[in-house]
Amino acid sequence: MSINLDNPKTYHQYDLSEAYDVLPKFSRHFEKGVSDGQNIFLNYNPTEYTDFNIITTGKDKHLAEIIYSFSPFFLNIGLHISTTYRLQNHITNNSLLLVLASEPNQSETKSIISEIENKKCQAVYLASSNYQTENQGDITFQSTAHTFGFILGLLTRFNPQAAKAINLSNIYKIIETTSSKLTKDIDTKTNSAKSLAKKHAQKAVLVFSAGHLSGVGKFVSGLITNQSKCFSAAWDFPEVKYLIENMFTYPTRVLSEYQVLLLNSDLFPNNIKSEVSDFKQILSQKRINYTDIKPDSLDWFEQIAESVVFLSYFSYYLSITNKVKI
Repeated sequence: MSINLDNPKTYHQYDLSEAYDVLPKFSRHFEKGVSDGQNIFLNYNPTEYTDFNIITTGKDKHLAEIIYSFSPFFLNIGLHISTTYRLQNHITNNSLLLVLASEPNQSETKSIISEIENKKCQAVYLASSNYQTENQGDITFQSTAHTFGFILGLLTRFNPQAAKAINLSNIYKIIETTSSKLTKDIDTKTNSAKSLAKKHAQKAVLVFSAGHLSGVGKFVSGLITNQSKCFSAAWDFPEVKYLIENMFTYPTRVLSEYQVLLLNSDLFPNNIKSEVSDFKQILSQKRINYTDIKPDSLDWFEQIAESVVFLSYFSYYLSITNKVKI
């Protein structure tokens, strides 16, 4: 029986943790995150750090992926994302660690935090409200939006000149406007996130992206896997161009179970646009269903924000459509 996303009773049945409630607050949480990131205590001037590290344990990894969209604009130092239980060998006293610990009571999270404290690294903890360390850099985890805002706010301190090119007021407006079109009181016929979720019900979701949207692609793939309980994977152009001809050949019996999300943009360089166009032709030839998603915004950062909001709503509705109790 098909799920009715316009019936309030549907959400009472499947959204047991009231996960939806944070989505309309995306702009507020994002703005709070930016402020927290810009004002968090750091031991050194950002220019004195030798590398930037995000430490996360499995489930939270998709929250870290968004940094791939932001980092090229700000970082001239090494960037590392680690999901292991041990600190990597390159980490020294001049390394900056951002620890995503939304579930800090997990044994693997406790292990990595203990090692950080023993090594006396400079670490900023983005942790849930029931966990505190003695570190001055403790920030309470609020939501995905707060994490994204925090990462952006923190990165702006590494390159203040580049940060001047970002119009935060516009980003907040884009987030608010996008969210207002996707709330659950809006009918599926006019709510593009709901209709896309219905199209992808109980299907494997393959995500393709490029450039400034590459981190968004990795983010939504992880979010779909965690929240919607279906297989998802992400690839980037131009690296994927050498795989495309072959990746949709076998097994033939499951090709109909694939749904492709193509995170597209008019801001992509011409060579990427050409590869995306060729990719669409291949998908059509192989009769693979795909959805071409293009942000309306005309700025890179605004497109990132708009895409993250839209895809967060999409993943939520997909989980409900898949009858996942969250």
